[in-house]
Amino acid sequence: MESSIFTPGSGDNRAQIAQSLLVVERGRERFFDDLVGEVSFVVGMPFCFVCFVGREAGRVHVKAACGEIPDTLPSMWSFIEDVIEHPQQLLCEVLDARATSTYSMDELVLFPPHLRYFAGAQVVHSGVAIGGLFVADGALREPLSAENAAYLEQSAQCIGEYLAAAPLTG
Repeated sequence: MESSIFTPGSGDNRAQIAQSLLVVERGRERFFDDLVGEVSFVVGMPFCFVCFVGREAGRVHVKAACGEIPDTLPSMWSFIEDVIEHPQQLLCEVLDARATSTYSMDELVLFPPHLRYFAGAQVVHSGVAIGGLFVADGALREPLSAENAAYLEQSAQCIGEYLAAAPLTG
């Protein structure tokens, strides 16, 4: 599978692309629900979610989730920002969020579901990262195996391809 090339863009540009795709407005879609369930199962994580940047400043919208994840999250949640903003790496991974100054004060770490482990891959459309596919756990974890890391990245790429091919319906 060929990798998408990430083009840095402003948050407004990302939000405009996500809005033009009607990602949030489409409501629930079986593709996303099935994908997060499958990724959670294959990677062996209790939490899996896909989210996209939102129209509202400071928010990202959770399109589908496996596990108890809020429907909207602060876009400044450091981990989401790290995944979306860094073109040099397709996959970001944090083994213990509580032990890092960068993530220890984040909402999903301090409050339920008290996440400790995160891994995420960019969802790219038209060369711009507009969201991410994430797996997480409230327990400490070992790094993802090479196979699971590749699976997470490929699943995120499939989301971008799905959005490119999906008819726009509101």
